[in-house]
Amino acid sequence: TPVRAVVLYPAPFAALRERFCEGGDRAFINSLLQATPWYSGRGGKSGSTFLKTMDDRYLLKQVPRSEVWAFHEHAPTYFMFVSNTPTTLPSVLVKILGAVLVEYRNADGLKVTQYLLIQENLFYGKNVSRMCDLKGAHRNRGGEDENETVLDENLFRFNNGYPLLLSEAAKQRLTRALWNDTLFLASINVMDYSLLVGMVQTRAPAATTKDGEPQGADEGDWTLMVGLIDYCRQYTWKEEAERQIKRATVIQPKQYKRRFREALNRYFMASIEKYCELHVVG
Repeated sequence: TPVRAVVLYPAPFAALRERFCEGGDRAFINSLLQATPWYSGRGGKSGSTFLKTMDDRYLLKQVPRSEVWAFHEHAPTYFMFVSNTPTTLPSVLVKILGAVLVEYRNADGLKVTQYLLIQENLFYGKNVSRMCDLKGAHRNRGGEDENETVLDENLFRFNNGYPLLLSEAAKQRLTRALWNDTLFLASINVMDYSLLVGMVQTRAPAATTKDGEPQGADEGDWTLMVGLIDYCRQYTWKEEAERQIKRATVIQPKQYKRRFREALNRYFMASIEKYCELHVVG
């Protein structure tokens, strides 16, 4: 049984949606009317619940109260930054377009509170073959199937030991955007964000013989969809206490920014011959 819904920052979010959502607020609300549970395949530790609108445009992410209030704390700075992207400031930030507190009573009559962040779907209208979740850490795991998201160091195993190849112009665009985004996030004391990369095949793979040899067709080209996500975790006294206990498990925002930037040169390399096209959100 619904009890109430509280919309945070209605006017600034409405202004963002008017600019970035096709059809403005009316179309946005119509999209939210129909949403279904969605498994992202990212395999993160947060255990967040996702919903995806039926038209594939938006994701609703259930987050802990701490993340909503962390966003609440730096919301004015966020709105100012996003309003200058991507025209003035190159950026790959996947935009949060709404924040809602929902209360309802469950079947036992107990009141339940959920916090939802609504964000654009980076992969709207694209048939993504593989996703990569990159944090700049030396994370890996074994036994991924084709539906799982590749984590950091496993990217090289998936890509035959090589980084993702981009044109020189695309590499420069991505670097400028991530420099802006990571500088902004460090300034508001945020860490633990990820670069989500989706691989979209734009040409059919090569036909092969029974022996696996190419049979005259092109081997296939890829477009990369990239966006920065999960940027609502602030570095607080709790993270500092965890860092003191676990040492390298949690790092401070400035160090996280530095590590994240340095990892770019491991994950992406400029190539003058064969390269992927790049599409950045926004």
